[in-house]
Amino acid sequence: MQRAGRTPILPGLTAPPARAVSDASVTARNRFGVQKIDHITLNFLTLQPALMWMENVMGLEPYWTSRFTRRATRADTRQFSGSGLRSAVMWDPASGVKLANNEPAAPRFHASQIYIFCEDHHGAACSTWRWRFSDIVAAVRRMRQSGVEFMPSPGTYYDLPAPAPGRSRRHRIDEDLDALRTLGILVDGSALQSYLLQIFTREAAVLFDDSRAGPLFIELIQPQGDNGFGAGNFRALFESIERQQQIDSAGAAEADPEETRPAAAAAGR
Repeated sequence: MQRAGRTPILPGLTAPPARAVSDASVTARNRFGVQKIDHITLNFLTLQPALMWMENVMGLEPYWTSRFTRRATRADTRQFSGSGLRSAVMWDPASGVKLANNEPAAPRFHASQIYIFCEDHHGAACSTWRWRFSDIVAAVRRMRQSGVEFMPSPGTYYDLPAPAPGRSRRHRIDEDLDALRTLGILVDGSALQSYLLQIFTREAAVLFDDSRAGPLFIELIQPQGDNGFGAGNFRALFESIERQQQIDSAGAAEADPEETRPAAAAAGR
């Protein structure tokens, strides 16, 4: 899209009047301190054709890649054992626009939440919006007060010992760890005093109790010197979603024993 001058988003659309808020330090137009949309995430059944199109047609360049397979445990059901994904981020260096892209990985290709997502959507679609904030602690606190629900994180996440240099989960952070624990905000990074604060909302279909709203996540971040993708938390989110899928699948099976397709809605729905 190319837009010249200040034109409305849609014909006849007008901006709502500003409203007073209790906190004078924020405005009604941006009371959570959103700075920009960092990127969107797309899910595909097959990634390579999409990446070639982004590179050869859109002129985007590779930015970041990741691949992992979830190890099976005794607690896993056969459906989810060994599922995984491959992720590749493409970007435009001039504008900073990024597109993160996922595909299901072997060996449990059909069990991957990426496959289930694409099956529910009858093709590729957007699964996540990543928003950048100036003060994520204040933003998450206000959102929780407004009733927004976030993906849970285990309390032990904040009790783990700090890893060696070069690993994720840095131990030198400016924010109060108890505040991060209370709000469920995650920490990731690859260098001393360079980290990323990160949290994910609950899946939109759950938030709004409407299957038409999802599957869709909103990711909130505040980079503190680290502009990566939170690789450690990325895997933790994937596993957290699949745990929720198992819970939902078990509940659905009890409610309707004849239902044979587990986890009918992807990404925690």
